[in-house]
Amino acid sequence: MKKWKQFTAIGMAFALLCGHLPYAETMKTEQEDETVVTEQEDGAAVTEQEEAAAAAGQLTQEDLDSLNGGDAEVYTHNGRVTFVGGTCTDSTVTSAEDAAEVLESMMTLIGADANTEFVPWRVITDPMGNRYYIFQQVYFDTTVCGGAVKVITDPDGNMIALSSSVESEMPEVDAEGGITAEEAGKIVKEHDPLHAGFSLDVMEQYTDIVVLPKNIVFDLESEDESSRFAWVVYTNNPSGNIQSGSDLPYLAHYVSMTGEYLYSMPAIVPDDEAGRAGYDSSYVFEFMEPAEYTGYVDLSDGTQKEITVTVMRDKRTGMYYLGNLERRIIVGQCYDFLYDGGKVVLEASPDNLEWDQVGLLSLYNYCRAWDYYNEIGWTGGDGDNTPILVLNNFCDDHYMEINNACYIGKINGMQCFAASKANDYSQCLDVIAHEFTHCVTGSLMTYNSYMNDYGAINEAMSDIQGKNCEMMSGDVDPDNWWMGANSFMPVRNMENPHLCGQPEYAWDLYYQARVLNPTAINDHGGVHTNSSLLNRVACLLISEGGMTYDEARTFWFMVDCAMGPQTDYAQLAELLPWVLKTAGMQQYEQTLSDAVNATRLGHEDMPEEMNDEYSLVTLTLPDTEAFDTDNWVLLFTSVKVDLMIERIMTIAGQLMNQDYSSLPESVQEAIEEGQKQKEEIQEKPLEEIGGLVLSLIGDLFAEDEEDEPQTKEEPASDEVTEDVARDLVDWLLGEINELRFSSNGNAGQDGSTINMVVRPGRTIPVLMHATVEGVSDSMDQLVMAVYINGKWYDLNLSAVQNGEDSSVPGLPDTILKDVLGENLGKLKDIRSLDDILDLISIDVQSGQILELSSDGLESIDIPEPMPAEEREFGVLVPGEKSRPKLDEATDEAEEEATEETAEEA
Repeated sequence: MKKWKQFTAIGMAFALLCGHLPYAETMKTEQEDETVVTEQEDGAAVTEQEEAAAAAGQLTQEDLDSLNGGDAEVYTHNGRVTFVGGTCTDSTVTSAEDAAEVLESMMTLIGADANTEFVPWRVITDPMGNRYYIFQQVYFDTTVCGGAVKVITDPDGNMIALSSSVESEMPEVDAEGGITAEEAGKIVKEHDPLHAGFSLDVMEQYTDIVVLPKNIVFDLESEDESSRFAWVVYTNNPSGNIQSGSDLPYLAHYVSMTGEYLYSMPAIVPDDEAGRAGYDSSYVFEFMEPAEYTGYVDLSDGTQKEITVTVMRDKRTGMYYLGNLERRIIVGQCYDFLYDGGKVVLEASPDNLEWDQVGLLSLYNYCRAWDYYNEIGWTGGDGDNTPILVLNNFCDDHYMEINNACYIGKINGMQCFAASKANDYSQCLDVIAHEFTHCVTGSLMTYNSYMNDYGAINEAMSDIQGKNCEMMSGDVDPDNWWMGANSFMPVRNMENPHLCGQPEYAWDLYYQARVLNPTAINDHGGVHTNSSLLNRVACLLISEGGMTYDEARTFWFMVDCAMGPQTDYAQLAELLPWVLKTAGMQQYEQTLSDAVNATRLGHEDMPEEMNDEYSLVTLTLPDTEAFDTDNWVLLFTSVKVDLMIERIMTIAGQLMNQDYSSLPESVQEAIEEGQKQKEEIQEKPLEEIGGLVLSLIGDLFAEDEEDEPQTKEEPASDEVTEDVARDLVDWLLGEINELRFSSNGNAGQDGSTINMVVRPGRTIPVLMHATVEGVSDSMDQLVMAVYINGKWYDLNLSAVQNGEDSSVPGLPDTILKDVLGENLGKLKDIRSLDDILDLISIDVQSGQILELSSDGLESIDIPEPMPAEEREFGVLVPGEKSRPKLDEATDEAEEEATEETAEEA
């Protein structure tokens, strides 16, 4: 037998795909009547399991009830036990060996077959002292995606829970035969539909065989059990290099043993050869001693901030380095480490007077995130105090800046994060703690699939702890629920998700249905969108329930500990109350229950009817080659035309009557000031007005002189003008957004259907398929179709890109001919604006479930992408430096030296 390779925390974070578990049914045995509450179909399966368990001398449901005094809290799915809120043994569990015995007695109930093994992965402890013995499922010495079990005990070794994510019904064969690892890598390089033309670099040392969950095997009718085995091949992620950024800079590709390319998912580095070999990265801390630095950094709002950071000083050379000895955090150059042989080139200074501001702020905030977790007993990002390397000047292998902050993974024995000067995230503690928490979550689970609920929960856990960390620090006001609040561009709002295009509850506006085939275009099932559901639960626990930040930190860390690899929103809704009770926070039970109901966690079935406020639009894509990519997006922008016209007429009438009350206050003040100046000028003699004009002309041609400093009480006139203009634009956008709605629905939900909740109004739906070329972010392929009068028309934008003539710039002749030719006869019937709108748009009514026709889509083809251009190398420009805060003695000495120099001169 092959030696099983223990997965590191980094590889488990996102790399492997797990299957969808529908709503987990509760099976609770009440002490009074000992009845079982479950679905009938599950009940039969449970009975069969109990018989099998009894025959094998293992535990049964009756045994669990007896062990828990008649009050067993057990959750099942398809007859398999997924969670036990109680004990599974009458003995204490004080070691991994004891936990393994418990697991062995539960094999039948959790659905493990004879060929399944469980290997100890790690043991962790939460802030309450509870211990979690984590086991990874393997099959024929091959890691099983989604297979893991946690045996949970209290500080005294009394078992309090079991969390199970087990893949059952495994094939009774091994992975012998099939294509080789080299052949799998070649197939991956040849299959690149989304980023055609961009070279993928296969990381051959990480290629391995895994077992796929049964419910994501693509050929469900196949009787070939060996189809469950697949090669996982890791490459660079082209999307991770686009300027918009990516949390996951690598791709995990899955190829069947017969050579069929299945799918890919974003991933972090899948394994850590150096770390597994005992590589010691602590060499960077040798000969170092702590030194303090206090200085000023510039913030995005135009202010400066004084920060004090402990840095490192080399006792041999006297050189200073940007790092913290106590927390084992260092700041180095991204390019040298990622693309030049793993070189650790630290940020250095000969005199400790100035530092790169992004690097300094990153060190400052990663130390604070480290402290946030250390206070509850979790040391470092992974709990093992592994050294942390912050890679400054985040870039790709061509020195092109990447506009993002992210957790990269464990490389060469260090947990690596990235910081970029293309944004201001280094000054946002919530963003830094968000990335830090990605490392925490990855280290608490055998893996977390970055798709559907699993990816959304992962993102939410980072948002929750990141925001909570910032709240505790006092960097923001208590009611500021913006993620990236101190950034020039905040990214999400946990209290009001609609502000950033996220849903408040399942099947709300912006909700993304789970997908069968995750792609970058369908956001892997809404991982960046549906995270708002759990974010809102966390927000409500604090804002409505009164949970303290310290309690929230403990509670959500314990949730992270208790979750399994296949914990989705439905199962999490059942798990959260148990964690709350275990944490001794029962006073928030009602608030939690209300929050779970408000967000409808786990209610994934598409609604059969809509309320009067929203509508539901569905589109079934044709079964053609063009629509076999799951990379199609339905763009939906609706406008309430009647209300908009009414609003425009109302405002126009007010302005004509010199009524400016509907305008922003600053605009009203500017208008009043303008009228006042006009009256003053009209009252002046003609010669005085001429003198003012000549004076203004003279100012225009005068030599530049040093501007007088403006006080906050007397802002410069151009600043006032900018503020007024900004207020006016914000007001206009606000007026428009009240009457306008924009969202998108992604393909891949069931392989052929797009379903999306929308706001009613007039719209022309647009269907789009696009790919981009590498780091340039330039479009190399674009297919679009518009829906007019019940039919789709191909915009054929590829013809425009390839230089074909068109009478309308940017619009091909073909669509004009098709639309006019097929609808020309209806023009004679037009009598009003509504008739015109009926012809060119659809009117979505409130509460309507509208099914769009697929007529016209069957003729659409996806053209070959344009040839990729040779990439150019970028140049990393040095960032802004901090300014040291010198003590009074130094200030006086410098002042005296300046005076002496002046006297000599």
